[in-house]
Amino acid sequence: MKILILSDSHGAEQRLTDILIDNNDADCLVFLGDGERDFESALASLDIFPYGKIRKTVLQAAGNCDRFSSEATTLLENLGSFKVLITHGHAQNVKYGYGRLADEARSRNCRIALFGHTHMRELCEVSGVTLFNPGSVRAGSYGILEITGDRFEFRHMEC
Repeated sequence: MKILILSDSHGAEQRLTDILIDNNDADCLVFLGDGERDFESALASLDIFPYGKIRKTVLQAAGNCDRFSSEATTLLENLGSFKVLITHGHAQNVKYGYGRLADEARSRNCRIALFGHTHMRELCEVSGVTLFNPGSVRAGSYGILEITGDRFEFRHMEC
């Protein structure tokens, strides 16, 4: 299973669209907030579900800059054989450390937590939880998560 992880486009809709085109083989698209309108416009222009015909699993969390969003700030999802916490990160104060994020993920029995907000790439383990931040789409950074059975691998990517 290939999962495309995106965050913090902040108006860079064309860059976001290009990343989606370059990774059209992804089974699942995860957007971690701060650019909800960019993401929705890109999905619509590429005819990707839920706005079009191309069926992909689309998961989306609201960021602190996504005003009037109807999306949740934190989601719990099963991706492959893993339970994953998906969030923008502002509610967990990730700019001041990852302990709160890791504690929340662990308390919800998640092995993985995906977050954005800092615009900085990150891959680390805290208290037994693997934390991944793809960086900012606006700065040309995104992430890939490959899940095969009971194994997972993260990669930071640039466009």
